[in-house]
Amino acid sequence: MQAINLPPSKGTGRRTARRVLSGAVVASLFVAPTVTAAYAAPADGSEALGRVLDLNLLDIPVADAGFAYAGNPSSPDAKHNPLNVEALGALNLNLGSGLSALPLINSDGSGLLTLGEAGLLSSYAEAPSSTSAKSAAGAVSSDGTIAVDSANSGAMTANVDLTRLLDQLQVSGLTDQLVDEASLEIGALGSKADKTDGTLSTDYLVAGATATVSSPAVGGLTSSLGTVVDGLGTTLNTALSSDGVLGTITSGLDAIDIDLRPLARIGVTDSTVALNGVDAALRQVKDDILTGVITSDTGLVSIDLGTGDISVDLSKITTGGLNGKPANYEVLSATAVQEIADEITLALSNLVTDLRDSLVASLDQIDIVVNLGLEASLLVPLADGTATVEGSVASFLGLVPEEPTTNVDLTLAGLNLGSLITPLTAGVVSVVGDALGTVVNPVIDGLPGVITGVVDGVTDPLEPVIEGVLNEIVEITVNEQGTTVIDDPNSDPDSTEEGDFVTALSVELLPAMGEAANKVSFARSEVRAAGRSAN
Repeated sequence: MQAINLPPSKGTGRRTARRVLSGAVVASLFVAPTVTAAYAAPADGSEALGRVLDLNLLDIPVADAGFAYAGNPSSPDAKHNPLNVEALGALNLNLGSGLSALPLINSDGSGLLTLGEAGLLSSYAEAPSSTSAKSAAGAVSSDGTIAVDSANSGAMTANVDLTRLLDQLQVSGLTDQLVDEASLEIGALGSKADKTDGTLSTDYLVAGATATVSSPAVGGLTSSLGTVVDGLGTTLNTALSSDGVLGTITSGLDAIDIDLRPLARIGVTDSTVALNGVDAALRQVKDDILTGVITSDTGLVSIDLGTGDISVDLSKITTGGLNGKPANYEVLSATAVQEIADEITLALSNLVTDLRDSLVASLDQIDIVVNLGLEASLLVPLADGTATVEGSVASFLGLVPEEPTTNVDLTLAGLNLGSLITPLTAGVVSVVGDALGTVVNPVIDGLPGVITGVVDGVTDPLEPVIEGVLNEIVEITVNEQGTTVIDDPNSDPDSTEEGDFVTALSVELLPAMGEAANKVSFARSEVRAAGRSAN
């Protein structure tokens, strides 16, 4: 189907005429539903219109797009209609100068909306009398009841791809390295409106909404902090290499002896020191800390360190979630945006403590094995034996309560001397710990500063950019309410009398464009009815 750019529609008051409805990627709904023609009459005393998806700037004369309309007396019966994705496939949004038209449906990765389960989405309208009108849209049942429950609360209504809008923002410091993608995922939702005998009642439900921005700079932290982890491994390996402190350790061990006279003097004749498990332990640190998802304490922000994706659970930005809010509640207020930016910085800053603690903990997973040759002598050699002192790096450095273990094989005149040479093995632990500590302790002590420098290199420029992007790219409103002239998408002319509407959630793109900004409304219900009859 060839794409078409549609001109702005006719309109009165704050909202221009709208003609649309959405669909979803479900094959059974690619065929337009059968809709009994409903033609509004200017003399209708009541009207109802339900739309799952509504666009403020487009005039879309599609008779079977999946909306539901009723008017009394012209077409009073209840209508419950599902969606039709084909009706939307040719629609483009005008995003202003400097940017080509944006396809409404993201069928090939270049459009705005990827739609979710259409089986959960429909519209409802009924106008049983001139003083009564009812409408509903979104996840609604055949009688117009909002049907958002545990069975569909996790379903996606739509994903709004905001990436192409980034180039339109006037955010200082914004680069593709800091933010290169943005999207908004909207969960199951619904709204309904009822006006009877002059009394208006509205309701809405939004199961959830998540804003996501992708930051290559955040994704790059895995590599940068991985270098810090590798540096600790290099320090340990070097310390126990022939070029490191191994010579100091072995010479110190060779000088150890204890006096057990009149039995003998026990001394060390030779020694070897081995380091085991460095690579495995530090690889585990990377897997645990640098490639997983970190979440702020409130659950508002989750950051995938492997991909650089920053997800914001908008239901946690306000007490009580997204439901039960006053009319026209702005989700991304200036205060909310500041809180989001602060929590992103806090979550990333927690890496300083988490990584430092994990690296210190890894020292308890790396083993040092000291093998000793022993000799018992009393003027002349009397017996030879061996001893093994084994423990984690952390135990040799005194960072954990557990001490290295000792196994001694030395017998003199039938007497096992193992229990008698405790001072010797204590000296071994002291020599190894002191020599290793001179190299490793400064590295451990310096970890917070090194890690902080790496993290601050990302968070310092990222925080103001995140604030700017969230402030400028969209305006998200829940429980949007107001007045409107109800426009039957099937017919002209329409009534000129104002009715009322409620929208579960609306997304205004590039709100700084003012009246030229595109607004996408999800689950919009409109009603108009006369007041109670005096009779």
